[in-house]
Amino acid sequence: MLAVLLCSMLAGGSPQTLGEAAARAQEERRAREPVVTVSDRNFTFENPWEITIAGFRQYAAIRSDLKALRRYRPTLNTRLLEASGRVERLDELAPVVAAEPFVIDVLDRYHVSPREYLWMEQAFLTADYWSRQNTPRGMRRQLIHVANVRFLREQARLVRELIPYWGEQWSNADRFVERF
Repeated sequence: MLAVLLCSMLAGGSPQTLGEAAARAQEERRAREPVVTVSDRNFTFENPWEITIAGFRQYAAIRSDLKALRRYRPTLNTRLLEASGRVERLDELAPVVAAEPFVIDVLDRYHVSPREYLWMEQAFLTADYWSRQNTPRGMRRQLIHVANVRFLREQARLVRELIPYWGEQWSNADRFVERF
């Protein structure tokens, strides 16, 4: 690295400090590195969301705000319920959720995209269902699912405090639960 800096100082023609040469070398190295952009397509439901206390608090706040919004806007609630009845997977609701400006306002407040929210919802629905059942053998190899179920069982009091019964969020929500 030092040799590169010395050569660049000698070849550059204009005198520069060692710090300036290091900064220029770092900029050149950054320019050669590929730029990685993350989009909603990177979030697939095959990779479940791992529930943590901070993440769960965020999810519960979002869900609570959306529940209040749906309660005070019955037509919005009807549209979301009917749309959820027409899809086979929860991630197929992303365009429907993204088309609702009031829902987007809530999600933007928490810096979450519709796809990310549905990803959280999918993980919670699955963990909530299996936390009340015996753990099937097929799930034991799914470490994040097992961790989510364990989280809901161990943090049952927190879950009850943050997510009281809110009524039906989706049409026949049990069909969105991942089966093992």
